[in-house]
Amino acid sequence: GASGTLAAGQEVLLHQSQAASGPVGTYEFARVVSVSGSTLTLMGALANTYVTDATHRAQLVVVPEFSSVSVETGGVLSAPAWNGSTGGILVLDAQAAATISGVVTMDGLGFRGTQHATCSVHCQAGIAGESPLGIGAVGAAANGSGGGGGEGGQDCGSGAGGGYGGAGTAGRAIIGGLLCATGAAASPGATDGSANLATAVLFGSAGGEGGHDEDGGNAGPGGSGGGLIFVRAGSLVVSAGGLISSAGDPGGDGSNS
Repeated sequence: GASGTLAAGQEVLLHQSQAASGPVGTYEFARVVSVSGSTLTLMGALANTYVTDATHRAQLVVVPEFSSVSVETGGVLSAPAWNGSTGGILVLDAQAAATISGVVTMDGLGFRGTQHATCSVHCQAGIAGESPLGIGAVGAAANGSGGGGGEGGQDCGSGAGGGYGGAGTAGRAIIGGLLCATGAAASPGATDGSANLATAVLFGSAGGEGGHDEDGGNAGPGGSGGGLIFVRAGSLVVSAGGLISSAGDPGGDGSNS
């Protein structure tokens, strides 16, 4: 599923982006020796195993290499969003200095907040946010670090926030609203990841979708989590006015019919 061209001599980053079971977030840098059809030979043995199948997603990203990098004032450096198979990673390698006077951002380009694509859904709970475990299910339960969905009914509840270094926030529930079955709040996304990013790092998890009310329309989507930023450099300088950010997005508003 390559989206670009691989060639001998390139530096690459391997990342286990999603896994319903087993290690997730593991990564390492490597160098390409040769490419023959769908077979890629790398220099040296890998430290980790990377799997892509029905419940796992790994990716390999070419690492641009520079003598030095400068993101000037007014400039914005970003990378494609996570699409369920690839993306969500901004990576570069500077032998000398990387100087950031502009903006380097992966805000909202990690695990995806979900929304039903139809306005015909009535009184149904929202979908939990995507997380390292995969796509969330319908309901108030958290999807690991992905926030749970809001309760369905008449203006019953909002989705919960996704988690990463800390837990997300619980959804807001309406108690006693018409057609609200329980008045239960959506469960917040759990704490995920580790303070030591030397061997594994995750995308930010997404918030849950709001509950669908009795009028139909669209529930508010959960906000997407932040993506990954890898900068390898001899030195890194963020000047006054410069910014490196991988924040999550806020959730969206719903609309009825």
